[in-house]
Amino acid sequence: MTYKIKYGDTLTSIAKSFNTTVDAIAGANNIKNKNLIYAGDTLYIPDVSSSASASAGSVRTVSGGGVILGGDESAAKKAAQSVESWEKRRPTEYKDNYAAKIDSLLSALSSRKFSYDPEKDPSYIKYRDKYLSDALLAMEDAAGAASAKTGGYSNSYAQAVGNQAFGKYMQDFSQILPELYEAAYDRYSDEGDDLISRIKLISSLSDEQWDRYNDALKNYLSEGKMLTDNYSKLSKEDAENYLKYLEIMKKYS
Repeated sequence: MTYKIKYGDTLTSIAKSFNTTVDAIAGANNIKNKNLIYAGDTLYIPDVSSSASASAGSVRTVSGGGVILGGDESAAKKAAQSVESWEKRRPTEYKDNYAAKIDSLLSALSSRKFSYDPEKDPSYIKYRDKYLSDALLAMEDAAGAASAKTGGYSNSYAQAVGNQAFGKYMQDFSQILPELYEAAYDRYSDEGDDLISRIKLISSLSDEQWDRYNDALKNYLSEGKMLTDNYSKLSKEDAENYLKYLEIMKKYS
């Protein structure tokens, strides 16, 4: 059997009406607080044949212990449900989506060290091969010209002239090395600047993410304060109404 709670009902009055007990109704409906029922709710009435005891359920209340205000749900009950719904929407724990990338870039930046090995520099190798080829050609040309002046026979003079031409080209090549070193250092510096720029960019994205989360959390907490304050206010009003109800009942008891 079921029964829909009406305005003014208590568990005691309901138990008397159906010749059962407050404990039986509370147990059948999983009511933990026997002094807390709501107008409009439906109760299952167990088939218990025993004298009703009014001592355990003499209070007709809404959330917070106040008098039932009528209607399907009291304002305090609705406020309590709003608080419960708000608690379920709590933001998840903050996680920085950019932290790992920032750490990786910082590690790469801090571990950088400049070194220059000409034999691993494509520009150096290109210059070296060209100058060496030109030097050999110049040496052959100079030696040939010197040999022609002496009747076309190879001699120490022609060889010395050729070596001199070769040496001049290689000397010119040696002056390229400082320029290549400086160019390599400029590239190293540019790569470092690029890393710093990327760190700044990703850090700004991280800051924006945190600001959005922080704003959402502040809005959530602000909403929660409003809802809980409203619930506390309505519960207090219900409690005051209940006390007034008890005074009225004393007059007519």
